Amino acid sequence: MIKKDFILFTTCEPVNEARVAELKRLMNSVDKSFNADGISAIHVILLQSTTQIPFETEPYLQTGARHFLTIDRRVSLSKARNIMIEFAISNALLDQAELCAFPDDDAWYPDGFMKQTTSYFSLNKNQDILITKYGSKPISNPNFDELKKTVTIQPSSFIRNTSSNTLFIRTALVKSVGLFDEKLGLGAEINGGEDLDYGLRAFCLSNKPIAFFPEVLVGHRDPMRWVVSKYYSGSLYAIGKSASSSPKLAFQFIRKIAVGIYLVITNQLAFTEFRKGTMQAIKAAVNKG
Repeated sequence: MIKKDFILFTTCEPVNEARVAELKRLMNSVDKSFNADGISAIHVILLQSTTQIPFETEPYLQTGARHFLTIDRRVSLSKARNIMIEFAISNALLDQAELCAFPDDDAWYPDGFMKQTTSYFSLNKNQDILITKYGSKPISNPNFDELKKTVTIQPSSFIRNTSSNTLFIRTALVKSVGLFDEKLGLGAEINGGEDLDYGLRAFCLSNKPIAFFPEVLVGHRDPMRWVVSKYYSGSLYAIGKSASSSPKLAFQFIRKIAVGIYLVITNQLAFTEFRKGTMQAIKAAVNKG
């Protein structure tokens, strides 16, 4: 069996035309890679709070295997991704693709990026994970050979730069990582941290070098400073779960608590939220999640 290059998982709550337009932009960017570069992809899309797909699907079924799922309520981001992963597992889709990614509905891939990513993994079979940066002005037609690159990056760089939009993992490793932690994520018990938790679990399971391209290679709205405080508890919890796997991750756990103290002092984080999030994270670290 000739494998697809990618399997992609995206969830969207199509509450208005703008959200639908963003999802279409993502799908169009994937299809453009198919038409221009021959990139093949399985794209699993979960539409929340609806039982009907609010756009014509036929144009998006022409260039590869796309699966539209619906659910009549809103679920957390981690739960949504687990619904899609379980769908992929039950339909043997993970075995049909080389690489896995979790792009948000408002993300997109610039011209040439998917081709360069598949080529990189094909040439570097000793690597399971690649991360990069995202922003509103990604580089078009990047040449990975001409970009700066760090291999076997430090946990601090991995923690700062990992997001669902910038994390690319071989599907063989994804099967070992498993499902997202449903305690974490937008709409879950602990706000945020689901992407970092998933990435760190892959980080700890992989015994191969990890590649980091410190350029904006994936399209998405620019990072915002308030995210650090909003998702502090989730990020700390995610680091705590993996802290026992590495002394360097244990150091990052302590460092993150220090960051929380700074956020409290500068009135960017409520003390009650800091205390609650820190106690949850310490418990996760002691109990290994």
